[in-house]
Amino acid sequence: MVYYPKNKIKTNLSTNGGEFQTATMTVASGAPSYSGYYYKLASGKYYTGKFPGDKTNEELFPLNPTTTPPPILPKTNTPPLFPTPEDYKNGSFIRYFKKKVNEFLIQELTLDQFQLETSILYTPFSMEWRLTGESIDAVYNINKNMSLLTEQRSNIPGFNVYLNNDYAKYYK
Repeated sequence: MVYYPKNKIKTNLSTNGGEFQTATMTVASGAPSYSGYYYKLASGKYYTGKFPGDKTNEELFPLNPTTTPPPILPKTNTPPLFPTPEDYKNGSFIRYFKKKVNEFLIQELTLDQFQLETSILYTPFSMEWRLTGESIDAVYNINKNMSLLTEQRSNIPGFNVYLNNDYAKYYK
């Protein structure tokens, strides 16, 4: 459960209905508005329950004719990453990583995460990864050599251990 300082949350509020709806409720469908306890965060968001952790807290959206709840969109561009059909057409794609400076911890990233990585605790790096080729052995050897070169150029000892000799990953 997340801790909120008292000046960042108003708890134990209540409504008899007509003020809020959840993402699963819609006025057009005839579903009733939310009635019951709720709390408000300093960010302006509202949640069901008297306080965080009071049963299942679901986000509430103010009811008025000009606002509708934001659509629930699936998260995009999150690991694990897989090549797209376009990448296979091109024969390769770029894989993004970061290594923790003071320990052996390597993590694969999305392009968005890679571009946002600014921590001095991590060294971000990338490499081209072959997807297609004359044979699986050829692709294996190309990716192995590229990862050894990346390990050396980016000063990332143990990068090949992280890849676990799976240099033909994603081969088609």
